[in-house]
Amino acid sequence: MAKRKKTITAGNLVLTTLASMPLPRDPDYVRAEKSRCMSAARARLNLKHSCQKLELLLGANFNAADYYITFSYDDDHLPSSREAAKKVIAKFIRQLRAHRRSRRQDIKYIYITEGLHGDKRLHHHIVINSCNDIDDIISLWIYGYVSHSHIDPRQYGDLARYMTKEPRDGIPQHGKRCWTPSKNLDKPTMESEIVSDDLVLVAPQGAIVLEREERRTEFGEFIYIKYFLPDPPSRPLHRPRRTKK
Repeated sequence: MAKRKKTITAGNLVLTTLASMPLPRDPDYVRAEKSRCMSAARARLNLKHSCQKLELLLGANFNAADYYITFSYDDDHLPSSREAAKKVIAKFIRQLRAHRRSRRQDIKYIYITEGLHGDKRLHHHIVINSCNDIDDIISLWIYGYVSHSHIDPRQYGDLARYMTKEPRDGIPQHGKRCWTPSKNLDKPTMESEIVSDDLVLVAPQGAIVLEREERRTEFGEFIYIKYFLPDPPSRPLHRPRRTKK
């Protein structure tokens, strides 16, 4: 007997499933039960919704040192349309890229433009890597107001759902990407392997379990775990020992 294990890794964020595999020699009723387990596993890692894809992209590229920023407009600079607002944020990105390039620093970002909820004023949400330059970022945004905070890596899912709320609630876009990423983002990786039937799927020691689903019957098993890996501890600096002459 064997099981199929699939794992998606996005930085410290990991999604993994384990499911019983139907075998040619299995009776029909056993194959049917194992097929249901395999279908449940595929559904868990079949990322149809834009917020699921964004969550993994955030996990693969950003950490607690990076920023979640909201750029708003004052009355004097409020764009007349969403397309005009997109041109403003694109210009800002070019300026910030040039600023960082002059310091030999890279820029990675994901942003989305909104204007359908609340007071319906156009604004932008952006996740951007930190180069300890938040004051420079604020000074470059001359069009209105800036609010910012550091990312909580344990809440990639909540952040992704918030950043995709307008396409989800206002303009239905099933699976369609509604954000603008930089071209240098790392992609999540997927691994698939056949493992022995006695393998037990558990999160590594020290990991923070974010979601878990489990189904077991007499003939099959399905387990799904989403967890966040802590950063490895930094090595202490060892001072050279003094020896007596």
